[in-house]
Amino acid sequence: MGVHFNMSIFSFWRCVGIFVPFLAAIGYAQSGPTITQQPQSQYVILGGTVSFSVTATADSPLTYQWRHDTQNIPGANSATLSISDVTDYYAGSYTVVVTAGGVSVASVNAQLTVLVAPRITRQPASVTVPVGDYFYLSTNVTGSSPMTYEWRKDGVVVPNATSNPFGQQATASSAGAYRVTVTNPAGTVTSDTATVTVVDAIKITTPPADQTVSAGASVTFAVAATGAGTLKYQWYKDYYSSIPGATSSTLTLDNVSAKDNAAYGVIVSNEYQTYGVQSASARLTVKAPPEIITQPPSSIDTMIGNSCGFGVSAVGLDVKFQWKKDGINLGPTSKYSGTNSNYLSIYAIAESDAGSYAVEVSNAYGKVTSTAVVISVIQNPNYPTITSQPASVSVSIGDTATFSVTASSWYALSYQWRKNGNNITNGSGNTLTLSGVSAGDAGQYSVVVSNAYGSVISSDAKLTVGAPPSAPVISVQPSDQTVNSGQTVSFSVSAAGNPNPSFQWTKDGSNLSGQTKATLTLTDVQPAQGGLYAVVVSNSLGVVTSSPARLTVTPLTRVVNLSSRAFVGTDDNVLIAGFVIGGTQPKRILIRAVGPTLADFGVSGVLADPRLSLVDSKQQTLAVNDDWETSSDLVQLREAHTTTGAFPLKAGGKDAALLVTLPPGPYTALVSGVGKTTGVALAELYEVDGDSPNELVNISSRAYVAPGEKVLITGLIVKGNGPKKFIIRAVGPGLQQFGVPGLLDNPKLEIVDADKKVVAANDDWGVSDTLAETKSVSSALKLFTLSDGSHDAACMVSLAPGLYTVIVSGVGETSGVALVEAYAVP
Repeated sequence: MGVHFNMSIFSFWRCVGIFVPFLAAIGYAQSGPTITQQPQSQYVILGGTVSFSVTATADSPLTYQWRHDTQNIPGANSATLSISDVTDYYAGSYTVVVTAGGVSVASVNAQLTVLVAPRITRQPASVTVPVGDYFYLSTNVTGSSPMTYEWRKDGVVVPNATSNPFGQQATASSAGAYRVTVTNPAGTVTSDTATVTVVDAIKITTPPADQTVSAGASVTFAVAATGAGTLKYQWYKDYYSSIPGATSSTLTLDNVSAKDNAAYGVIVSNEYQTYGVQSASARLTVKAPPEIITQPPSSIDTMIGNSCGFGVSAVGLDVKFQWKKDGINLGPTSKYSGTNSNYLSIYAIAESDAGSYAVEVSNAYGKVTSTAVVISVIQNPNYPTITSQPASVSVSIGDTATFSVTASSWYALSYQWRKNGNNITNGSGNTLTLSGVSAGDAGQYSVVVSNAYGSVISSDAKLTVGAPPSAPVISVQPSDQTVNSGQTVSFSVSAAGNPNPSFQWTKDGSNLSGQTKATLTLTDVQPAQGGLYAVVVSNSLGVVTSSPARLTVTPLTRVVNLSSRAFVGTDDNVLIAGFVIGGTQPKRILIRAVGPTLADFGVSGVLADPRLSLVDSKQQTLAVNDDWETSSDLVQLREAHTTTGAFPLKAGGKDAALLVTLPPGPYTALVSGVGKTTGVALAELYEVDGDSPNELVNISSRAYVAPGEKVLITGLIVKGNGPKKFIIRAVGPGLQQFGVPGLLDNPKLEIVDADKKVVAANDDWGVSDTLAETKSVSSALKLFTLSDGSHDAACMVSLAPGLYTVIVSGVGETSGVALVEAYAVP
């Protein structure tokens, strides 16, 4: 296809171009062509055939010239332009110039768009994705726009999946085979299959936990996680810093110190979640003295008048800082800032600032001191030199205070006095005089000495303004105190005077050595410390003695141990030990049920395997033990044996024991035989915290009583400074009101001391010499009532500190269930 030109034709049309205007000028009219149907834009598929056509009318013959992108197409001279085997080259704009009678008209542009069918140059790739993550499938496609995409999973159209790339958040149902069909006006193509495999996402099931340890300990943090593939771990410190080599599910830190105080966490990853999942952070608290990480410089040389600063970096819990100069604490003044921080600044260096500086870093667990900074002050030869610093002054209100400084210089000097760093009006000489001082004049005074070359600042001089001189006056007298033996007591006095007064405490008129403060504190007081306490307050102008305050120390006597030995039967005939804890604070108690070990003391017929149960007033079981060495707190249990002085139990034996902390209230310990076995057993109760203010106010034991080895034997240990009164009862018939079967009809009560001397005894409580007191005390303590004329036994007895045995037997060697109880009388 083409168009051919020659010079003769070109010359002809050139002449026509000149001649036609001439004809118009002389009145000859020549009509041009009219295009009645314009060529239309076309789409054609690559390799196809396309035609453009034009329809035109004219009075004279028509000629045509088709153009492609404004360039004439050779040989394209008819009303129709046909192009076959279309390539990308033919895309563009087509017009035709129609000529008639020497007049040419160009058609509108017709656009030829060559459509290329889609072709996939990169297939979508298979992916493995955890549940919850997003996955994306994509392909590279060439071809003409517009293109549409339709993704299918397992042959089924995926809703709204019409983009490239295509992505969604993975669920278990997302797994499958995916293909995409790409369509454009030129054709359709379908990709290969890409497989999406969905695996379980990483889940941290147990994050690391906070820990608090002492210095030097080893600490292990652990994490538990689930997920597909191979789990990898990377521990970090304080959120950002990865810990080299910490790549397992546990992190162990040995010999920890203050620098290890931090938040620790772990990132768990696998081949599918390369960025991983981050655990919650666990806080490690190390109770350790601080550590200084960065020390200050060893020395600084500085000139007079300059400023300098230095510091440390330290780690630890609740760290405090105290800078010192030559071992003396520094406080914040106009000279210093940061005296209680990690960085100290010193302003307007003077000769007096030369020295050794260090910082003490401390917390509740210890302290450490930095290396020293030695400051050398170099004299600027042109600066003033202070040869005599101002001195601190103490005056009374209304007096005159004078500060002075001596300085030397080759040049004229000027002075500016300052108070607390602020210039003082009219303070411009080498001497500052303050007349009629008031309390508001107190503060730190310094002076700036200047010449033409510079300034130096003197050291601070303190002005202390006190009240007018006066003898001591006591405003608050010490007051009387009454405390129990073993407690702490304090007496205090408030007094004022000028000069400040001194104090000397006395007891019954005699000085107490070393007691020279306004408050007198006595610890672990005993009855012998009772008496009259006063304080002598004095200064150079007078002496005054306080009113006496009386200290009364009440002897504290208490039961610290109960033991009951009895025959242990079955059902209602088990050994029952009851006790009541008074006061308001919890109490630590050691409870034992001893069987096999009694054989070592010559007791026959012992209970081979006792079982110990502890219940509260609501009959709720609080603790149970069968064999004492199976206790979870065996170490503490053995320590309690030593603390209380309890005789040791057989190793590997069947005795039982419990170590419990109980709030105030009533409790019951039951001793029975494993497998309903019977025999003689010992129930014991010990105070472990004998120094606590609350005590055992009632102890009791219920058991089966029979002659010989089967009598009910209860042991008491009374501890304290003086005698303690008790009401002790042996109840048999009186238990009938509670429905107890098989009672001991006529119990006999005997109280024996450590020398086996009978301290008190009773058969029938109604014939006791202390009957009236027994009844009144029983009523006051709200004890259950014994019937008049019953054969129950009871007596009032005052027991000095020591060991006692209460024996309950049946009159006439009778047998039955009996209760022995002892109540401390307030």
